[in-house]
Amino acid sequence: MQLQLLKGTFSKTEAIALISQLVEAKIKFHEQKIENDSSEEQIKMRESRIKELQQQWKALREAIAAGGGTVEAEGMIEVGIKD
Repeated sequence: MQLQLLKGTFSKTEAIALISQLVEAKIKFHEQKIENDSSEEQIKMRESRIKELQQQWKALREAIAAGGGTVEAEGMIEVGIKD
């Protein structure tokens, strides 16, 4: 199953705002899981993922800022249902 979450051409400001909200939602998800996880291994994995997302987002923001006038973005979520 697929969900087309993002597809289009955006101004730099729109792209940064939209992608920022998506990244923030994912970071918030991991932060909430950290609050509820008791496993130190899971907490470390989630903290690592948050740092990775932050670093990737910083690099992408810089690339968008340095680029041309518009940003083309596409984001597909692919979901597999397991029994």
